[in-house]
Amino acid sequence: MHKEPLSTEVIQKLYKKGELAEASTRDPRALMQTAWLFISLYFGKQGRENQAAMKKSILSLVTTADGADYFEFSEPK
Repeated sequence: MHKEPLSTEVIQKLYKKGELAEASTRDPRALMQTAWLFISLYFGKQGRENQAAMKKSILSLVTTADGADYFEFSEPK
């Protein structure tokens, strides 16, 4: 069954309630939840049922020509 995507308003409420946090936070739980949310949004498969199968090996750290680092999704073979 197709679910509606999270709206900006819902994500803002999660930040206000302390469930999500900025990268500078000292709350490891909120930081982990924030990282998982954005990894799931941008790299996740189309449903929650596939999240358990996600491994850190699906992300590759890549460096641009000007030295900036970013993560790239690498499809498992």
